[in-house]
Amino acid sequence: DKTGLEVVFFGGSITYQEYWRGTVTNKIKEWFPDSNCYNSSRGGTGSKYGWTRLENDVKKYNPDVVFVEYAVNDANDANTAQYMESIVRTVNTWDKVPVVIFVYTTSIDFKANAYAVSEQTRVAESYGVPYISVRDYCMSMYNADDYFKADWDNKVYLPDNTHTSQAGGKLYGDYVNALLLSNPNKYF
Repeated sequence: DKTGLEVVFFGGSITYQEYWRGTVTNKIKEWFPDSNCYNSSRGGTGSKYGWTRLENDVKKYNPDVVFVEYAVNDANDANTAQYMESIVRTVNTWDKVPVVIFVYTTSIDFKANAYAVSEQTRVAESYGVPYISVRDYCMSMYNADDYFKADWDNKVYLPDNTHTSQAGGKLYGDYVNALLLSNPNKYF
């Protein structure tokens, strides 16, 4: 029934880049033509800094949906659960409470952010926050498809080991879109 959504992408440099965010933005605008999508991401930042700028950089858009991506930058942050929980709890105090969706991206080494993904998933499950693990998807593709594995190892998707190429962004974005489409009532 909706024709437009206010959507905010909130994360680090992986989300600041146009690639996966742009793929998802294009699909959202196809599904909901009157949508506005905003990039409130900042490179080099984790959920600690994200939480402190939530009110200024996200709330001002009065969002319906907020994609939160901090799994890579929080890889070594022992307090990731605390800050991600603070993000969720803060958003839940707003007059208009948006759907928050955690998105877990990855670096070339899938194990590098396993702790952050585990902790953030614990928070998501405690608060009923949907999450999309691009990391797990890429890991399963890596283990199941020799062509994908060769491309992954040759840095086709993550040329600097962390940030996506256009092909990597499309891979991430197409996976997010497939999950959004599979259960739109969960996300929108």
